[in-house]
Amino acid sequence: MKLVSGNWIGLWPRYGVQRRALSVGRTVTAELEDVIQRQALKNDPAQKQIAKKLDDLLNPSMFSRWNPFQRNGLYIHGTVGTGKSLLLDCFFRAGIVSDSRRFRRVHFHDFMLDVHKKLRNHRLVDVASILAEESNVLCFDEFQVTDVADAVVLHQLFKTLFREGTLVVATSNRHPDSLYTNGINRKALFEPFLELLKQEVEIVDINALSDNGTISDYRKLGLHTKELHDPLSYIFNQSNGNDYIENFFQKLAGIPSHAANQHTIAVAMGRSFTIPKYANGVGRFKFDDLCRAFVGAIDYMSLANACHTIFIEDVPRLNPSQYEDTRRFITLIDILYDARCNIVLSCECS
Repeated sequence: MKLVSGNWIGLWPRYGVQRRALSVGRTVTAELEDVIQRQALKNDPAQKQIAKKLDDLLNPSMFSRWNPFQRNGLYIHGTVGTGKSLLLDCFFRAGIVSDSRRFRRVHFHDFMLDVHKKLRNHRLVDVASILAEESNVLCFDEFQVTDVADAVVLHQLFKTLFREGTLVVATSNRHPDSLYTNGINRKALFEPFLELLKQEVEIVDINALSDNGTISDYRKLGLHTKELHDPLSYIFNQSNGNDYIENFFQKLAGIPSHAANQHTIAVAMGRSFTIPKYANGVGRFKFDDLCRAFVGAIDYMSLANACHTIFIEDVPRLNPSQYEDTRRFITLIDILYDARCNIVLSCECS
């Protein structure tokens, strides 16, 4: 080993990449404790166990630095509202305070959009090297793969990122094996990436670590705790919700919906997206406009940037045969939630 700029450097045996032992500073555990105290949350043993794993990524022990089987990150999965994004935020805050490495926290859809933009001018292996140079540590929220264009590039992209010594911390509602379910040519395109991911990062189920299988939905605390800044969702049965929705739209937008105009917003790579009714940061759609049209994550991200509240009417009762509609709807809600957009729905069923 050798000393470089005050930090001991150890050889990372798997790729011959040097992994640095950081001076102990702010920890993920300390960040989590602060949030618990500040927001009056209950102590969650599962979150504390994962926080310790994240601490070891920031400040690996001597054994970890020389362990050839040391993982290059953590993939945290579990049901919604269990504090996965909270842990990612704590890791990111602790890292940017304590670590000289370059951290990037990003929604996975945004990251893949950046990848595809760069692919217009560079080879995939070069894009991966550029991303590794920009960020030593990648923090992905809502890791989800539904697009064949993403599935095609993930294996080579992450193989290069890991070879460059990039640490990856991700949260997801799904176990990796449940990603890209029923996707086009899944076995050939996507399963090599799954094997790589399982080899390189530790997979942790936050539900399995919870006491007696008890799972708390921390999003609900956000309705009563201002500091969580969680978005609000309002759901009406469409059989009696039209008047409520009309009045609610007028209250939030400042004008009745019949006076609202179409509004076109820019989407990446020269595309545009039209909001049927828009006023003062409030957009109003039919379910078919968003989930049965030729739209996707890139459009939803642009929409979330343009609106603080989204109305979605006539949401049907979805069943397994409506896979594409369901997939788009889940992606839409994930992106709006991550962007802290308020959502107003009228549904066929409660």
